[in-house]
Amino acid sequence: MSVKIRLRRVGSRKKPFYRVVVADVRSPRDGKFIETIGHYNPRNQNDLVLDLQKVEEWEKKGARPTNTVGCLIKRLKKQQAEEKKVTEKKGTEKKVTEKKVTEKKATEKKATEKKATEKKAIEKKATEKKATEKKATEKKATEKKEVKKEKIKKKPTEKKKTKKNVKDKKETKPEKEE
Repeated sequence: MSVKIRLRRVGSRKKPFYRVVVADVRSPRDGKFIETIGHYNPRNQNDLVLDLQKVEEWEKKGARPTNTVGCLIKRLKKQQAEEKKVTEKKGTEKKVTEKKVTEKKATEKKATEKKATEKKAIEKKATEKKATEKKATEKKATEKKEVKKEKIKKKPTEKKKTKKNVKDKKETKPEKEE
């Protein structure tokens, strides 16, 4: 039994559409088939879908593609090779751009880390300055308290001023000579 990989017309009148099938040589074009392995729309040249693994399997089993299907298989393999090259180029471009992006991120990260360390240093200096100022003000306050205590110790105790004491002082004041 001889097997062919050929086109089977499915589209309506004046709108062709084909399925790529594996069929016996004796069966008619649109008749009985073994397996569908893709489709093709001649009105849209880019609309070609084939399962190349199944095509290879059937070729190993002895199936022969027709001239048209052979051309379609070549076209599809060529398209896939071109797409592969384009994706490889994009991949290398992506790698280059990814390297640039990672380098840029690394430099940005270093810059932010540097800014953060500078900010921490400034904050540390500010807190140290505040601490020294606080110690200085506390020291001045304690010195003032000590000075007040010393003044209080040096002063003799005075009597409280009452009306009697005030009168007595007036009387005891020597009169001025004229």
